[in-house]
Parts: sequence; C-alpha cells; structure tokens
Amino acid sequence: MTTEVYGVAIEDYVDVKGGLKRVANMKKIYLKTLNMFLASGEFDKFETALAAGDLNAAGDVAHAIKGMTGNLSFPKLFEYSASLMTSLHGGELDSDTIEKYRDALKKTREYVAQWVAENG
Repeated sequence: MTTEVYGVAIEDYVDVKGGLKRVANMKKIYLKTLNMFLASGEFDKFETALAAGDLNAAGDVAHAIKGMTGNLSFPKLFEYSASLMTSLHGGELDSDTIEKYRDALKKTREYVAQWVAENG
C-alpha cells in the first residue's frame, strides 16, 4: 500500500527503499544521512543567493542540492533542483520552478522528519 501526503505518493518525494539500497540497507547510516539533510544549510544558501539576485551562485547551490537529493533518492526535489540549476546557469529565473522546488522541499522535509522520528 502506498502512503500519501497531500494526496501524492510519498515515494514521489522520498524513496526510502531506494535510499536504503544506496547505503546497503544500513538503516543507521540512512538515518544519519537524513539528519544531515534536515540540518543542511544549502537551502538557506540558495534562498540567500536568489534574494541577492546572484543567479550563478544560486545555480551552483542548486547543483549541490541536486547531488544531495539524488544521492538520498528524493525524486521531486532532485527534479526541480536539476531544472533550477540549468535555468539559473543559463541566466534565467524560472519562478514557476522555484515555487515547485519550495513546495517539494517543504513536503520532503516534513516526510523525512516524520520518518526519522518513527525510525530513529
């Protein structure tokens, strides 16, 4: 049975099976990486670069977020950070994708925090 948040399958935001597979099913390591995600300052750096109008710096941070979210198996956040990285490095500010990214970040953080609390 698929669990849903906001009417969307959780796996669209956090693929726990895929994330665990990346760390050889070692739950302790997976929990550690999820806590690192929750504590990451990259998301604030992204917003700071956007607020300053520094699209190149924002693109660089989006690249780091893309790598992090790919490694953790966070499909939606990976998708939107990859799109942002490309558009920002191209000098374009795509407000629609930024809103989708922010929404995916919120939902991903909520689910990760819940999963960590239940499994930690």
